[in-house]
Amino acid sequence: MNLRFVWQIFRKDAQRLWWIIALTILLLYRLAHEDSWRAGATPDSSEGWLNIVLPLAWSFLIALVVLEDSVAGESPFWVTVPCRWPSLLAAKASFILVFVHIPYLVACAAIVQGRGFAPADYLTVLFGKQLSLLVLTLAGLALATMVGNVTRFMIVAIVLATAVGAPALPESAYFSDGVATRLLREIVLFSLSTTSALVIVIFQYRSRRTVTARLAGGAALTIACVIWLLPRESFDWLRAAVSPATVALPSIQIANSSQSGGGQIYVAPGSVQIAIPLTVSPAPDGYGERFQQSEVAIREPDGHRHTAQTALAAFLAQTFRGVGPIVGDLDFSANRPKFQVFAIDRSIMNRIRDEPVTIEASALVSYYRQTNAVWTSLDKSRAVAGAGRCLAEIVGDNPTNEVLRVGCESPGTLPSVQVRITDAQRSRSWDRTLGDSRGLPDYPVNTWLSPVDRAEEFFAVTDEERFDPRNGSTRSTIPRELVQSLRVAITPEIPAGSAMVHYELPGIRPGQYEVKR
Repeated sequence: MNLRFVWQIFRKDAQRLWWIIALTILLLYRLAHEDSWRAGATPDSSEGWLNIVLPLAWSFLIALVVLEDSVAGESPFWVTVPCRWPSLLAAKASFILVFVHIPYLVACAAIVQGRGFAPADYLTVLFGKQLSLLVLTLAGLALATMVGNVTRFMIVAIVLATAVGAPALPESAYFSDGVATRLLREIVLFSLSTTSALVIVIFQYRSRRTVTARLAGGAALTIACVIWLLPRESFDWLRAAVSPATVALPSIQIANSSQSGGGQIYVAPGSVQIAIPLTVSPAPDGYGERFQQSEVAIREPDGHRHTAQTALAAFLAQTFRGVGPIVGDLDFSANRPKFQVFAIDRSIMNRIRDEPVTIEASALVSYYRQTNAVWTSLDKSRAVAGAGRCLAEIVGDNPTNEVLRVGCESPGTLPSVQVRITDAQRSRSWDRTLGDSRGLPDYPVNTWLSPVDRAEEFFAVTDEERFDPRNGSTRSTIPRELVQSLRVAITPEIPAGSAMVHYELPGIRPGQYEVKR
């Protein structure tokens, strides 16, 4: 590598592209300003669009700097001069580092500082945001080496940005995807994307075989789409392996009870539902736990085995290709009896109704540490360990549309945060989880460029005479007369690992547990 050539190419690119460099810095400054002064968890329309426009501007800048010395084509000019490909690649990488990554690092530090946190305490978060941006810059660099002009680059970039900016399937259709699974899914995708892009970039600068590089890029994109569309259950084993729990696993057995019920699951026409009561050993002291069904099967006495689908997978399967014969899920709602729930095709049910079948199942159990609640009152910002800084306040233009907002923010990723609001005598209380209710603005709200994670919950405020517990007002509606005396308890649930639990329920006669509709 010739450092003199690296510097000359870098200086030449900076002089020619100063206008687009200035534009991206102005857009980044505007985004950092909006993020630093944002009042709630949901961004306004300008910040939402900046999270799409700024990456496109960065991509455009990367395309221009690569196409200054194009790689694709029969005979690039730089091949005819005494400049080896490592020097050219180092110059382009240095340009992206200086004019994309370093400004973004400064902006993230400014946002963290502006929100009242010390950037030095969150270097891991700032480094993680650089890795997130690396996915974009490497992908843009790889794409630019495979196209012959900016027009083709921007067509592909806009199509990909539209796909990524659309509502994410893991959060909409696959609504059972939790934060941990979503992050794990993104880590897998990021690892695939950065590795593939890096290989393509080096391959193109070294060999300039554009057709082969395009085929490799298409294959990587196809694999990424498959990973993106995989159901949540496909990541259960990986979650348990990446963050193993260190506590004793729970025991799941048939309950000695005749109670009936179970939550309603998707039942296709021609199917019947059964609900088997269960007993589950309590979580260890100081921990809570949540269960998600991973796999279910029914084994008949002759050994014939029916693999079931979860309720969500069955709903999607019915939507696209027709539902399978068996649907299984867990109903482990808090403060209620627990059930193994099934929807079975009626023809199968008629055959095994009185047969002693065995239920073979597995579930992902996620543990969290139960922390002490931090109490606060209205308009008082409190530091909460594990949840950053939290605030409860009354917002609204006038008394007729006032709501009580409880929000928390922290650099990095917020855990699940429970909120309890009580009156002075603690005779009434309202319990919610931050982020349970979210609006649907008509503009993008994905703020992936922000280093600060935010979550909030709203409680409607109404007059006492309109407060009617019989219509569900106790869940999210607070009498105005109690507002000034309210106390707010904030309890973060700190993740403590996951584990796969395998269990069998032998001797089940399905007919005994049929749910009458």
